[in-house]
Amino acid sequence: MRAAEEVRTPPWWSLALMVFWTNLHGSFLIGLALIAPFALEAFLRASTEKRVGLAMRWALFAALATLATLVHAYGPGALT
Repeated sequence: MRAAEEVRTPPWWSLALMVFWTNLHGSFLIGLALIAPFALEAFLRASTEKRVGLAMRWALFAALATLATLVHAYGPGALT
């Protein structure tokens, strides 16, 4: 939430927290679902010249967060 308010991407170390959350509880899917609205908020707050770069960094973060959820005993089955 803070990253969206400050018009930046979340810290990359938070991907390690996603791995931990995935292995701890099934509610990690909520975390994945919240990436899109926070990215949209950051995108709308950003100046016009910074929007493309910011959107690409948020997309990369979303992809890496999804990959981080695969570091699980069930692998891709954790997402289903």
